[in-house]
Amino acid sequence: MALKHQIRKFLPPEAIKVLRNVNTSLRKVLPVKWLTWYSNLKVGKYKDKSTKDVFTDIYTNNSFWGGTESVSGTGSDLRNTKSLIDDLNKLLVDFNISSVLDIPCGDFNWMNKVNYNGIDYVGADIVEALVKINAEKYKEHDNLKFVLLNLIEDPLPKSDLIIVRDCFVHLSMESIYNSIKNIKASGSKYLITTSFPEHPINLDIITGGWRTLNFQAKPFNFPKPVLVVNENYKGSNGEYKDKSMILFKISEIVVPEDGYFEGQ
Repeated sequence: MALKHQIRKFLPPEAIKVLRNVNTSLRKVLPVKWLTWYSNLKVGKYKDKSTKDVFTDIYTNNSFWGGTESVSGTGSDLRNTKSLIDDLNKLLVDFNISSVLDIPCGDFNWMNKVNYNGIDYVGADIVEALVKINAEKYKEHDNLKFVLLNLIEDPLPKSDLIIVRDCFVHLSMESIYNSIKNIKASGSKYLITTSFPEHPINLDIITGGWRTLNFQAKPFNFPKPVLVVNENYKGSNGEYKDKSMILFKISEIVVPEDGYFEGQ
């Protein structure tokens, strides 16, 4: 577990609140590039590692995300996904979704609350241990399948809807580029993914770090979304209140020939 999360165990709630307020204030005044540099500094050990090794290490050691309910981090706790679950249930009906690829599926902590009756659900992840646990836990559900897949390079099953939540924010620009190309090659219909519409700057990072992404801003320039689902995220003192799951028609996404680059 990350040192900061171990320290918080011994601090009173008032002290934790003060630290969070200071952290949020610093993020508001420091240049974005400095914050990205700090993010890269924390994950520098992952610079030359494979994506699989990076996320397997984070899963095994709970290195950065600090989740107590879900190994996928606090963003996958039920308190942070309640409204999203309701919105996804409505989306599946409204868009006549019959097949879903959820990648990465993580530990399926909150997604198991979504109603997949009559829908073929495939949960995929790059962390082998997670896939094995999920497959065993939900083996009695004929419409739920869990497989080992690398979003960046493995062929993806053709689906009505591909869900990529809280993933691209952890990937380098190169890995995002290859993932989007891979998604388009699948022939799937819709992509719904995490985006921050009020954060206009997209920076590159070392895979395993974190920063906000806005897929309608440069260098992604995604088309007008079909649907925007605000997650009603209450953490970080409202700094990420724009965190949303945004639905796009995959056929309308244009991928440049030379890749995505910071400041492009």
